Amino acid sequence: LEGSEACTWSLNLITDKIEVNDKLYLMLGYKKKEINITLQNFYTFIHCDDVNKFKTCIENHVLGITNSIDCELRFNHTTGKIIWTRVHGQVLLRDKNGIASNAFGILTDITKEKKFYSRIIEAEEESNAIIHNFLDILFVVNDNLKIVRINKATCFTLGYQYDEIFMQPVTTLFHNDESTIKNYFTKGIRESIRNIELKCGHKCGDILPMSFNISPLY
Repeated sequence: LEGSEACTWSLNLITDKIEVNDKLYLMLGYKKKEINITLQNFYTFIHCDDVNKFKTCIENHVLGITNSIDCELRFNHTTGKIIWTRVHGQVLLRDKNGIASNAFGILTDITKEKKFYSRIIEAEEESNAIIHNFLDILFVVNDNLKIVRINKATCFTLGYQYDEIFMQPVTTLFHNDESTIKNYFTKGIRESIRNIELKCGHKCGDILPMSFNISPLY
């Protein structure tokens, strides 16, 4: 563990003494000689909204409710920025009566991972907003050619409720030969094809000739 990037911690549950390795100091932006981390000030480094989460996580494990200490915590860096971490640990020692005396674990910086997933979520929300508010018919199909996103214009134009066509085969929306529709959309998942004349089907049975562009959604 000392050779890894993980911070290690050891908590004496009897004396409330906590020991950490040098990597935790570095992660928080301190030099070890600048501050001595104790259990009392350890909690001050944790984001105020996460302190009780950490305490509850430890308590649940000590009481045998959970198999391990496992949670995500935000820590306050000396510069003021937030460090996201994943904390994992276990009680290692219990007395003859089963009372926990020592817990040990690791603490890993997952800030980059959190930022990466945050960007994915933001991009997906932006994509959903564009699709939802697009004025023409617009829908997204997955690799199995099932409809996974639909905008308001599609539902309004074709007379469907969202739930009626969500996860239905894309062929549901057309009066063309089923194999023709599958071929177009299978090709469209790989490369853009434009100005395809197709026959959309209204829920009431009417046929609506339309021109479609089909493109991969990256």
